[in-house]
Formats: sequence, C-alpha cells, structure tokens
Amino acid sequence: MYILRFLLLFIFIFSCNTETIRKEILIGKTIKIEATNFGSKNLSNNYNFLWSKPISPNNSMDDVKFSIENNKMLITPYSVGNYDISLTIENLNNTNLYQETFSFYAIDNPDSPALTKPIINRIENKASNKMKIWTIQIMSDPSIEKAKKKQAELNEKGFDAYTESIFIESKNQEYWRVRIGNFTNKQSGSQIVKSLNELGYETWFTSFYE
Repeated sequence: MYILRFLLLFIFIFSCNTETIRKEILIGKTIKIEATNFGSKNLSNNYNFLWSKPISPNNSMDDVKFSIENNKMLITPYSVGNYDISLTIENLNNTNLYQETFSFYAIDNPDSPALTKPIINRIENKASNKMKIWTIQIMSDPSIEKAKKKQAELNEKGFDAYTESIFIESKNQEYWRVRIGNFTNKQSGSQIVKSLNELGYETWFTSFYE
C-alpha cells in the first residue's frame, strides 16, 4: 500500500511538471494545420470548424500571418517564440465532436537570414505545383449564429454547405463565412452557382490553391 501511494504521488508530481511539447517551425515559412485524428480523407463538409486566433509571443498581429482555407489553418510566424492554436469541430446540432490544441515554437530560419515580409508574400503567392480549388461563398458575418442558420437553410435545400472562420486583420475581428463545395473543376461549380442564383442567393465564386 505504501509503495502504491508513493507511485501515485510520483505520477501526480511528474504530470504537473510536464511542459507542453512544441513542434519547431521556422520564421517566414508557412505551415498548414489540420485536424490530426478526425478522418480528414473522408471528411464531410457538414461540420463547423472553429479555429481560434493564434496566440503569439507578443500577442501582436505583427507576429504572425494566418488564414483558413478548406477547413485548414495556414500560419506564417514572424517572431521567435511560442504559438498556440485550438480547433473545435461541431456537427450541425452544435455538438462538440472533436477538440485539439496545436503548440509550436518558432525559430530563426538559417537558410534565409535576411528574409523580409515582402519576399515572403511573393513566395506565398507562387501557385506552382499546387491544385486550384473553387468554392462558392454565400455570406460572411461576424455572427456565428447567423452563419450557422444560413448553413442549415442551405443544407435543407440539398446544398453541401459548411461554415468556417477567418480573422480579418483590417477589422481586427473574426468572421464566419458560409461556403459550398470544393471543386477542382470550375464548370461544376458554375452550375451550382446558377442554381443558387435562381433561388435568389447572392454568390461569390472564388478560388484558392491547395
């Protein structure tokens, strides 16, 4: 009994002193973050991916650039230090199905010691060796309740709508956008756009590279 108590005490002390394990990333290098164990290969779009704004070393927008594309977060760190991001995935009934926290430590990039933000932006915009994906945006609003209501409305009409978040730097605010589909063929998306317009929906047919 004494040995058992000692082991339990040791485990408790050890767990309290365990630091967060952080993956090293490089300053100026964009990385893609996605759910680790949520079956992403066969993932349906009928989920809400709720990404948090990255917590950066100085809690400043100068520390990091980030965006959300196709339910994945892209981040580019600009300052040395810790970065933390959390992800919650909900179903259409607003029930939490999955939660995950991502922890990183950004270090100087030895291969590009003089890298500046303008150069980084040119690298990020380079589309070679990437697949172009088309998606239809129906709305973007700072209210998640309005976004989810619109998503449910579209789902009921047979459209494969989903909700994702994006942080607008110029407004310093998180917005929720409702989108339909991820098309590798522009013509396929155009047919859905036509159907939506006939039902009175305003649409924005946009593309990104994956």
